[in-house]
Amino acid sequence: MKKIVRLTENDLTRIVKKVIKEQADPNYPANAQKMVNLSNHEMDMLPNFSDHPNEIEVIVAVGCGINTLPPVEYLPQSLMVLNLENNDITEADLEGYSEGLPNLVRIALDNNPIAWANEDEIARLEERGGIVTL
Repeated sequence: MKKIVRLTENDLTRIVKKVIKEQADPNYPANAQKMVNLSNHEMDMLPNFSDHPNEIEVIVAVGCGINTLPPVEYLPQSLMVLNLENNDITEADLEGYSEGLPNLVRIALDNNPIAWANEDEIARLEERGGIVTL
């Protein structure tokens, strides 16, 4: 049986800080990339990360001009945090995110001009302890 754990903002901050600290450690394997930060790099959509299913836990792409969410198939199954704040996303479909991304606990879509959101998928993510901010 799967255990559901609720995380606070402080818990998420500690997770991100730990990943950053591990990456700074010279003994940390260089190929064990846990966080990808694409912030302020101009793009319409996130790249396809499906070739890295268990290597990336945090994707940050703040202020990139992204206008659409990636399909769940483009995201690594190990993803825990997806931060797409301050972009141009108008629809938060999130279809399949609750089933296809079992470790996902946080989606940050703040400061996007979102006109429509898939409330059913957001509810499924929140039922299992995830946090979605629009």
